[in-house]
Order: sequence, then structure tokens, then C-alpha cells
Amino acid sequence: DAQSEAAMLIVEVDGPSHRTEAQRSIDRIQTACYEAKGWAVVRMAPHEVGSRSVLRARIAAAEKRGRRAPISDAEFERLWLRLTKGLPPTHVPPQGEHPTAFAQYL
Repeated sequence: DAQSEAAMLIVEVDGPSHRTEAQRSIDRIQTACYEAKGWAVVRMAPHEVGSRSVLRARIAAAEKRGRRAPISDAEFERLWLRLTKGLPPTHVPPQGEHPTAFAQYL
């Protein structure tokens, strides 16, 4: 995984462990939180990592989706509650693993 604060870009490499329902839930929550704070998120499979053309295409697609202005802390708290409501703890990112892009808001 990689993060560029200057580009506000996060590249996540999702290996086999990301195929479980719990991990897919965690990935969705993390992606939504990153995007809510203005970051572009690119997810790739391990076999795609060496392909610059795939990476460029994924970055272009993420940029094409557009970025929104970062939401306020209060809006973020409401988003977090909406995203995690009713989920078992195994489907929510553990506090120690919150990405730096949103850890300060939890």
C-alpha cells in the first residue's frame, strides 16, 4: 500500500485476504472515509502491481470520479456511524488500523 499526501492519493493492494466479507466491509468503510476527506483511492490486485499502464488507468479512473471537498468533523462522525451501524466488530476497521487520513477523527 502507498499514500501520497501531496497528490492526496492512496493505492491499496488487495491480496487474497481481501476476499472475505469482513475485509471487503473494512475496505468499503476505509475507501468511503478516505474519499470523504478528499483523497483519491486506487485498489489493485497483487498481480497488477507491476503494470504501470494498469496503475495509470486506475488513477485516471479515480480522478475521473472526481474529488469532493473534505467534509467537516461532525459530518465525518455521522458518516462513520452510518457506515458502521449494525456491523459486527469484525467488519469495522480496528482503531489501531485506521488510516492516517481519518484516524484523528475517530
